[in-house]
Amino acid sequence: MRPSRLAVALTAVTLITTVTTAARAQVQPPRGDLGSIAIRTIPADAQIFIDGERWVGPESDGRLVVQVPPGRHLVEVRAPGYRSYVSEVDVRPAETTPINVSLAGAAPPQPPVGGPPMGGTPPGPVTGIRQVSSEGQESGFAFSPDYRFGEVGHHTAHFLGGYGGVVFAGHLFVGAGGYWQLDSNRNDVSLAYGGGVFEWRQWNHRPVGLTLHALVGGGDAHLGGYYYPVDGRGPGVPTPYHGGSYYGYGYHTGFFVFEPEAQVSVRLTRDFRLNAGAGYRVTSTDYYSGISGDALNGWSGTISVRFGK
Repeated sequence: MRPSRLAVALTAVTLITTVTTAARAQVQPPRGDLGSIAIRTIPADAQIFIDGERWVGPESDGRLVVQVPPGRHLVEVRAPGYRSYVSEVDVRPAETTPINVSLAGAAPPQPPVGGPPMGGTPPGPVTGIRQVSSEGQESGFAFSPDYRFGEVGHHTAHFLGGYGGVVFAGHLFVGAGGYWQLDSNRNDVSLAYGGGVFEWRQWNHRPVGLTLHALVGGGDAHLGGYYYPVDGRGPGVPTPYHGGSYYGYGYHTGFFVFEPEAQVSVRLTRDFRLNAGAGYRVTSTDYYSGISGDALNGWSGTISVRFGK
């Protein structure tokens, strides 16, 4: 009696299922012989590939634990806007191999509290893992003693002063400073001025950087060398002294000052730099002060040292 077609089909399905199950049992090792890869990534939402297959873990802490057969496996971590990480790792049976990956541009990875799991081996140096330094982007305080020289009354004058303040993110400096003229020039004009100081620093962490510096504030100008004639007729209009019976006369006047300049910064140590720059002083005096703005305006140069950020 010939078997029915239904019986033949059922027999074939049974044979195929039996063979497939036996093959899987031979290929896959028992779960007790598996090893694990524990991956922690920064950023936490990075894509993780093991042997070309993508794995997704919890998004809260950026950690993923995957069981894999013992042997060598290819691990790849990717994230938009970051440099990819690719490395081969060796996994042993019943052991967990931890991998901490910080893609370029992110903060360094933090190891799990308590260290690697029992039986695991600490990861060796793996190409692609690196700690990104925040040097050059730091905030903090800075102070600069400053020697300044420049044009006052169409002659060269010398100043001593300095400025200090706070640096934000390694670029923006906000502070205050002041300068005092060390000598009176041939026109007997001497200055003292100060105000707010603002800087934008470029390449602050490199051996040579550029700083755009500006002082905005006010000052006091002392004018001497003018005299009243003494001839019994009473005081007259102040005139330059040319001999005879006169007595000296001097007075002060206030002024507004804006002094921008560009500086080159040479980094000698981490928090010590040498600066040199050149700029121009712009002032504004009262109409009745007796001192023209042109007498106080002029080029300026500076040599200073900087302590701090």
